[in-house]
Order: sequence, then structure tokens, then C-alpha cells
Amino acid sequence: MKEKKIVLFSVIFFCIFLNVFSQKKYATIYGKITDEKENPISEVNVFMIGYPSGVASDKNGNYELKIFANKKNKKIKIGFSSIGFENKSILIKAKEGKHLEYNEKLKKEIIEVDGVVITSDKNYIEFEILMKI
Repeated sequence: MKEKKIVLFSVIFFCIFLNVFSQKKYATIYGKITDEKENPISEVNVFMIGYPSGVASDKNGNYELKIFANKKNKKIKIGFSSIGFENKSILIKAKEGKHLEYNEKLKKEIIEVDGVVITSDKNYIEFEILMKI
């Protein structure tokens, strides 16, 4: 019976130890994204470069992104992208549990395209209208 208690205690201790030390620690960055005239920009993609997930800014330009905290004191690259605006990236240092504010201004991107010519090859069919009286 004593051996079962020791084994059970060891398993519980190991599970707790593993759970505590295997959790990924996060930091949070938040802020507001505006254009050059201080107008908020909605639907801006905010993401950690090199990772598949991110968030989009709301209709007021606000965003909040949880990122992996950096234990080695290296900088993390955060990207901002939206249709009609130039892409932008910043380097930040994030320690676990910190809430960091980064307000960003994006410049409008002007893309010039060559003229477009629209043609139609529609065949016109003549209709004869017959009426009976």
C-alpha cells in the first residue's frame, strides 16, 4: 500500500512539474493604428513575422496581440499590413507578463496601373416583332 502511495505521489508531482515548466509565457502588445491624418484604420493585420497567426485591428484601429515572451533578450519582429497601405515592421523586446503599447501610423500606398481597354464581341441579333390583332 505504501508503494502505491509513493508511485501516485510521484506521478502527480511529475504532472504538476511538467505543466508548470512547459507553459509558454506570453507578453501582450496593444495600440492603435492610424493613417497620416490620424484617422483609425480597421482590418490591419498585426502578426509576429515568421509565425502563422495574428490579429486584425477593429473599426477604431485598436489591436491586441499576444506574443511569445523572449527569454534570451532578443528582439521580435512584428508586422503590420493592410490593403492600400505600405507594409511596416518593428522590432521589440518583450518580457513575459508585460503589456506594451505600440501605436503605429501607416502611409497610404499608391499603385499605378496601365490603362485598361474594355471591348465587346457581342453579336447583336435582330428581332422581328409580330403582333396579332
